[in-house]
Amino acid sequence: MMLYDINGKAVSPSDGSYYSTEDKKQFPSYYGIDIDNGQKGSKDENGRDRVPPGDLSRLPRENLTAIFPKNTSAYYASTLTVRGDTNKQYNSSYSEVYVNDKAYGLFRFELSELPNNATNWSLMLNLNANDSNDTTWIVQDIPLEEITAEFIASKCTESVSATFIKAVSLASKSKAKSEDIVSLNGRVWLALGDSYTHLLGASYGDGHGLTPCTTGKWGELASQLGMTLYGYGISSSTIRFSMNTGSDGHSFQPMVSRVDTLIADHTEEADNVGLITFMGGLNDSFAETFLGDLKSVENTTIYGSCHQIFNKLTNAFPNAKIVVILQPVSCNNSPPADSEFSGMSDAQYCIYSAQLKQRIVKEVAEFYGITICDCCFDWYTTANPIHLSTIWSADLIHLSTLGNQKLTEKLIGTLEETFV
Repeated sequence: MMLYDINGKAVSPSDGSYYSTEDKKQFPSYYGIDIDNGQKGSKDENGRDRVPPGDLSRLPRENLTAIFPKNTSAYYASTLTVRGDTNKQYNSSYSEVYVNDKAYGLFRFELSELPNNATNWSLMLNLNANDSNDTTWIVQDIPLEEITAEFIASKCTESVSATFIKAVSLASKSKAKSEDIVSLNGRVWLALGDSYTHLLGASYGDGHGLTPCTTGKWGELASQLGMTLYGYGISSSTIRFSMNTGSDGHSFQPMVSRVDTLIADHTEEADNVGLITFMGGLNDSFAETFLGDLKSVENTTIYGSCHQIFNKLTNAFPNAKIVVILQPVSCNNSPPADSEFSGMSDAQYCIYSAQLKQRIVKEVAEFYGITICDCCFDWYTTANPIHLSTIWSADLIHLSTLGNQKLTEKLIGTLEETFV
């Protein structure tokens, strides 16, 4: 286990750091860390072994964050204490960041109103002794939104590259206008889709799409980008339209019809719409009759419906960047008995049907020169049992919390390539 200081320097016993041979952990002495490990030495008021009190000059100005791999919940409590005329104790908040499929726990301390005549400070992490070989990082005065997967993957020293959000912020502050950097700050994001879009936070809440969405992964992302998100995500909705007579296939709240509502809702602010996302197809039938081909323009086929949707969005919002997200596959249906698919597993059958429809979505998006975020062919798959158990939820249709995060990360990467 190694600990890295705020400058990314690995701390070693030779530079005066406290070192526990029992737990194989190293901490810089100025953090004044109390470790509940039963080690011999000086004790704190609770009988815990104490590192010499922290140098007050090393006290964070605004915040401190302890970052650790959450494989077996190594740390179960933490406090930061500043001693003075009256001791001040700060409790931490807890959050998680995923690096690939690995979760990292974050204990976050926000400092305020230091005690008078402060003399020293200490940070206590209660340690599960069974988890003594993991690296822990402690970083000071870093905004929580900057502690990203990239930050942790780079050993908590610096981001691998400038993130999209930083670039947008920089462009906004400098009022830069170029083909390389386009600020979305202050602009509108419209999200059209089904339950995937709904569960990401872009739900069609008030029946008109005029109430901003602020929750979920996309609500958080919109806030970070300084955008206003309006959701048009309706669970079980299809891309194509049908009369539902039984012979013309199934449809529900078809997107090819709802796109007109979306456009009407935001026509007056069309110039301020900066981003439009589209994701759908999982609820559509993949019977050949309802697929069409690239020449199809009718709303009763997937090809034709995509033509209508993308053509209308492109013309109604010429200043917006449209991103078509190729929808993840599922594993919730079994192949019909005595059919051409009867030899397939559930995963194979679902992947076949999903990818058949997403190839159509992709082809029509390319027809209009629309940016594609591929979460179908170049992403996780239900054919992999590890992916299925972590990226998908128990219903084998929708994404887990991790899956929604991963899809959002893929979208951010697409936006970064598009706008920066």
